[in-house]
Amino acid sequence: MTTRKACMECGMHVAPGEYHPYAACLMFRGCFSADTVRANLAAVRNSRVEVTTETCEFCGCANAQQFGGLEEHHARCPNLPL
Repeated sequence: MTTRKACMECGMHVAPGEYHPYAACLMFRGCFSADTVRANLAAVRNSRVEVTTETCEFCGCANAQQFGGLEEHHARCPNLPL
C-alpha cells in the first residue's frame, strides 16, 4: 500500500514521486477531486502535439506559428516589407 501525503500547497494527497506540478494544485483547488486531476495530468502527458515550423515565403521568417499560421502571420509580421 502506498503512503500518500497531503501537498503543502493544495492539500491533495499524493504518493511519493508522483507527478504533481503546480498546475495540479490549481486544478485540485477548482474541483477537489484527485481522480479528476490525475486523469487530466495523464491525458496531457500522454498526448503528442506535433510542432511544425512554417517559413514565410515572403520574408523568410521561421516564426509563422507564433502568429497562428501563415495567413495570420502575413497580417501581423513585423518583418514583411510594406
